[in-house]
Amino acid sequence: VKEKRKLVYLSAYKNFPFLTRYLPTKREAEDIIKASENIIPIILRPGLIYSKEERPWTGPLRLLTTINNNLYSPILNLLPEGSGKEFLKNLEYNKSVNLKDLANCAVAAALLDDYNYTTIENDGMEHISNRLLEKAFIWAISYWNLRIKK
Repeated sequence: VKEKRKLVYLSAYKNFPFLTRYLPTKREAEDIIKASENIIPIILRPGLIYSKEERPWTGPLRLLTTINNNLYSPILNLLPEGSGKEFLKNLEYNKSVNLKDLANCAVAAALLDDYNYTTIENDGMEHISNRLLEKAFIWAISYWNLRIKK
């Protein structure tokens, strides 16, 4: 019996409007990974990945995404079915996630068993990143207290 190994797979939340095969290919890869008997999958589905330091060009895109989510999405929900709503949904953008939160989430998913066999999207990544930082802080304090007692 082969030992199962974890795989943290970086997928995508939405398709880019001009890359029609991007998202279907990502989903196909997810299905293959999930079907593997020797893999414990953790799927990460980020939206726009932004970072002021590492990817400064993403700042304006993040602003547009935020405006779009706050203005466009509520209007889209008001449209009746059959009024071009499905076409417009394809143009809808998803939320953005900070590169550091994505990286922290990937590390947490690899280290902790809490996220085995899960699919995590943007909001979840931010939550998991914060949880990892809390655990690291608690570990550091515990370690420091042990050192002081010696």
